[in-house]
Amino acid sequence: MPKRRVPKPESSRSLTPAGFRRLIAEELECVNSRPNTARESQHQLRAYYRISRIVNRHLGGRAAYGEHQFAAMAEAVGHRYVWLYELRFFSQRYAAPELKELCSYDPPLCWGHVRLLLPVRDRRRRRKLQRLAVERGWSTERLRHEIRFRVGPGRHRGRGMQGLDSPETCLHKLTQLANKWTRFAQAAVDRAGGPLMGDELSGGTAEHRKLLAQTVEALEHLTSACRALRQRLKRLAPRA
Repeated sequence: MPKRRVPKPESSRSLTPAGFRRLIAEELECVNSRPNTARESQHQLRAYYRISRIVNRHLGGRAAYGEHQFAAMAEAVGHRYVWLYELRFFSQRYAAPELKELCSYDPPLCWGHVRLLLPVRDRRRRRKLQRLAVERGWSTERLRHEIRFRVGPGRHRGRGMQGLDSPETCLHKLTQLANKWTRFAQAAVDRAGGPLMGDELSGGTAEHRKLLAQTVEALEHLTSACRALRQRLKRLAPRA
């Protein structure tokens, strides 16, 4: 009786977008669904983790595999390139015991929280942030703010920051973000009902005072960065 031939796992060179989709088909069902219970949220995080391991095993790094092929894999499963790129770091940052701890929280963290934690390279700092996010019920936006304040602007990030691929992309991104921040700032102090026009924070709690101080410091960093950026753009303008 002839021996049964066991198929070899596909290497990064032979793996096609369709083959990659087949590899993670079961995990995608869980990832693309909306969890309604803590148990379902835990299953979803584990599915993300399994996809991350598959990505690292078969696709390797962007430099080794090629950005266009990597983007094709993401498109094949119905997601953007940046989703797959960020997902690689999940199994790199979290060992199995750390994943177990991450899934033990009640209420559990969602993928939106976890993806913000992935660029934080320091394990103890990342663990403290995720624990605080659960205990204090931080939204993803609040967690983003805490990471920037506690770790430092830009210092927690890995490679691949969106918008820095080329000068043209950078300028488009800056214009988009500047317009967005202008609208946001104007809405915050709009006399017709801006959230910062009331007196709710006047003489507030210690948590309010701390949050106000953090916001002021963050805006000062932003003002300084914008001043340097504006000077650079003015020097470039005559050449345009």
